[in-house]
Amino acid sequence: MPKYTYRCTECKGYTIVYHSFNKVLSECELCESASLQRLPSAFVLENNKDDEQKAGAIVKEFIEDAKEQLAEQKEELTRGWNDD
Repeated sequence: MPKYTYRCTECKGYTIVYHSFNKVLSECELCESASLQRLPSAFVLENNKDDEQKAGAIVKEFIEDAKEQLAEQKEELTRGWNDD
């Protein structure tokens, strides 16, 4: 699941949560006000000096890893539904 950072405009606190792309939080966990603002997310690509890959190869590897993680999560959810 994607990681999102929220900032409360009331208490100025920050909250980091994992949730689906479509979900948006509105209530602050710290002060319980309904004034959360989702902040833009950023990611960092690290390139080891020993492994001089092109950016495209790094992105492709990241996408493949994400696909594997999604497949594992889907399998876990499917098992949960079948267990009931």
